[in-house]
Amino acid sequence: MFTNTLDNLSLKDTEGRVRYRFHFDCAPERFKEVTYEEIHKVHGGHILQKETDSIVNQEIRFFVWKRCRDWGYVIVPVCRKEERLYMGDKRKAGLIWNTSTPHLNAEGS
Repeated sequence: MFTNTLDNLSLKDTEGRVRYRFHFDCAPERFKEVTYEEIHKVHGGHILQKETDSIVNQEIRFFVWKRCRDWGYVIVPVCRKEERLYMGDKRKAGLIWNTSTPHLNAEGS
């Protein structure tokens, strides 16, 4: 059974204290079968082959990296089913500061 939620993405201050926690869901049934070469072609060095090789069957691994230009993140879920890799849609997430509490705005690629 897959756990399709990323709950431990957080924003920390310069002292290392967690200021905000963010939540991200994905739909494993919509993932597409891929090879590592296809993942690398799209995401380059952000997702390493040794990291995808170590994903076990029925595991989803969330690959997250920052987008410096707009204080955001890219989130890509990858899973393994029956020894084959599957990749979910890339999501871009950024902070929205127009309210008293910033929140994560996640959108498709």
